[in-house]
Amino acid sequence: MVTTVQRLFLAALRAAVSRETVRWDGPVEPREWGELFALARQQRVLPMVYQSVCRMEQLRETGGAYEAAVKTEAKRSVASQAQRTEAFLRLYRDLTEQGFVPLVVKGIVCRQLYPNPDQRESGDEDLYVEPPRRREFERALQAAGLTRLEHGADAASGDVSYAAADGLVYLEVHDSLNGEAGALRRGEGPFGGVFGAPETVEIDGVRLYTLEPSLHILFLILHALKHFVNSGVGVRQVCDLVVYAHARGPEIDWEFVRGECGKVRAETFAAALFAIGREYLALDCGRACLPEAWLEAAGETEALLLDLLDAGIYGGSDLSRKHSGTITESAVQGGAKGRRFGKGVLGAVFLPLAAMRAKFPYLKKYPFLLPAAWAQRILLYLKETAATPDDSAADSLRIGSRRVKLLEQYGIIGTADPGSCLKSCLKK
Repeated sequence: MVTTVQRLFLAALRAAVSRETVRWDGPVEPREWGELFALARQQRVLPMVYQSVCRMEQLRETGGAYEAAVKTEAKRSVASQAQRTEAFLRLYRDLTEQGFVPLVVKGIVCRQLYPNPDQRESGDEDLYVEPPRRREFERALQAAGLTRLEHGADAASGDVSYAAADGLVYLEVHDSLNGEAGALRRGEGPFGGVFGAPETVEIDGVRLYTLEPSLHILFLILHALKHFVNSGVGVRQVCDLVVYAHARGPEIDWEFVRGECGKVRAETFAAALFAIGREYLALDCGRACLPEAWLEAAGETEALLLDLLDAGIYGGSDLSRKHSGTITESAVQGGAKGRRFGKGVLGAVFLPLAAMRAKFPYLKKYPFLLPAAWAQRILLYLKETAATPDDSAADSLRIGSRRVKLLEQYGIIGTADPGSCLKSCLKK
């Protein structure tokens, strides 16, 4: 059941997304203010929530112990985001002037649609580059003073991260939309040819290349799916879907989006996300031109909402939650057998070869080293959790088992093997 604090949080977030005024019935206890701001911080929407509540009488009456510190934190976050946006746009303009056409997805493209864009935090920006120009593009990033991070993005898929020395720019560079979105089925999938006809948007006088609206909202859904089948996805991703649908809905081919979601068993999941957006975040289906019939497939959404609220940003609320992803990975990778195996400790540790390949690329060439990779995985786990109080195998198993049931409830996994299209979602 959704708690009182969670309802307060959702009402504040709704106001931030829709320019509404927050309306809460009754007083808010000091303890509830602390829990509200902690939840907003965990979901990486503290500036948005604070903006919604800062003029409320309840905050002055019972939340005074938190107001000054939260105000300072929110202001710093907004100022930092403004600096990061300016630095990114400056770099992007320089790259396009050199003849590159990197596609920007999520991040700044969604952020600029919010009533107060800099209140929507973005830790990084995602750029997709045509494979033939990948090395040339990376050389241009290095010439601009960015450093390639060995631990960033996904070494197994070829995705890499770059960061500026001053910390204002952090990029994830990809050469495939399909693998990132979990949409790879046969050939190029729905994102084939996007570099030939990109959408353009202008932000602060800089022209950005991105996906046309139908593909972009499909990407947002599939990106949420990718994280959901691991350790989870937060409420902010639903906010992105709402603001994007409101802004670009009349241009979106919703039947195409629904059909593509169905191909990766994401139709019910997507419907549930939009249903949550309608009930809690002021999604107007008429304004978005979103067919009401699609949302009817959502069914019961409270379990998914509670999972979103518990997940934090991309399932990183704590290490127990993060490590529970091994169980859902096992369930998706192994079909019905994987779901049975994944409910135990062994399934959480000894993942199938397909899942381990995504984390240990050397297994692609040397699959017989799987036992060594299991040992390496155990050592890494022990090192990471040695001094961490918020992580336990029991909690990970409990969370993972619950989330496997969610995957079944929303049709993401069933009695049959979900197939390679969904397995590709597990690549991080």
